[in-house]
Amino acid sequence: SACLVGSEMCIRDSEIRTPINAIMGMNELILRESKEASTIEYAQNIASASESLLGIINDILDLSKIESGKMEVVPANYSLRTLITDCCKMIEGRASAKKLELIIDADKTTPCNLYGDDVRLHQIITNILTNAVKYTHEGSVTLRIRWKSAGDGKKILLIVSVEDTGIGISDENKEKLFGSFERFDNEKNKGIEGTGLGLAITKQLVELMDGNIGVYSTIGKGSLFYVEIPQEIAALGELGDININKRTQNTVYKEKLVVPDKRILVVDDVKVNLKVIEGLLKKTQIQIETADGGAKCIEKAYNKKYDVILLDHMMPEIDGEDALKEIKKEGCINHDTPVIVLTAYVMAGAREKYIEKGFDDYLSKPVSGEDLEDMLIKYIKKEKNDE
Repeated sequence: SACLVGSEMCIRDSEIRTPINAIMGMNELILRESKEASTIEYAQNIASASESLLGIINDILDLSKIESGKMEVVPANYSLRTLITDCCKMIEGRASAKKLELIIDADKTTPCNLYGDDVRLHQIITNILTNAVKYTHEGSVTLRIRWKSAGDGKKILLIVSVEDTGIGISDENKEKLFGSFERFDNEKNKGIEGTGLGLAITKQLVELMDGNIGVYSTIGKGSLFYVEIPQEIAALGELGDININKRTQNTVYKEKLVVPDKRILVVDDVKVNLKVIEGLLKKTQIQIETADGGAKCIEKAYNKKYDVILLDHMMPEIDGEDALKEIKKEGCINHDTPVIVLTAYVMAGAREKYIEKGFDDYLSKPVSGEDLEDMLIKYIKKEKNDE
């Protein structure tokens, strides 16, 4: 919907993503705690479907942001090696399920430490990889990374291509390829999920970043999508080898920290979200207190000391920003306690914007148990840990 703009975007985003946060969070608890094979299989199917639903919703929200002119490019320093690895992690499960070989062919001399909008670049690469896996039934998907110098030595043209051995695209359909909601050969591809928005969004993101995108394809033999995006070199260092096959898979949950002497306050006006956080952190043995609104949050923050406060942003009456202002006052015993915002606001640069408002860090919904534990490890002082 094109009405999802400005401040309304954050509110609608929250309204849409909140129930998904609950579904995915509760389902993660089932996967952790169930011992029955059939239940685990059901939960894995729910997880897969939830990820697909979240992807569709994100596509629709992104399209509305682009069409309303609210999409921004927010550059930052980033590691290209980390970005590529993360993109491959997200797609390798789907490729493996279809028995496809996922190949990484990266020029080792590519500068690794870059300056650009890594959030959007991640989205572009992931969208193209996802599309390749969707329409490839056997064979392989190859991600290639190349680069060219562009000017003064600091600027480069990053060239990313994805080649598959899939069904291919006819010349007629190539002309409609980057249109919104376009799907081709619907009868043949009726079992393939998706909205037809991924490539439309990808094209607009590439253009927003002053790049270009193109495709070569032959029916029955496969396709090659490529993007060329200008980036800057932030620091010396080459990409080197990337081999995702060296990663060891560990599907059994194991808590990363055990801190029974630590106390956190979790604030959210949706009670099921509080239950999710409590469940995800159960094995850490951390003491969890909850507040279902800004007023209760402020009351608790003035009466008891916490090691970390997890604070939802969008709440009625007193929202997260107003609650934060009260907590940070000198008269509050938690004025120096790390406050992490929990929010469905996931636009590029969101973390930086929240830090500017006074929050110490940022977690986006749906939040995972791993992200929660990583955040606690970051802000609970090591010398106080039991480990």
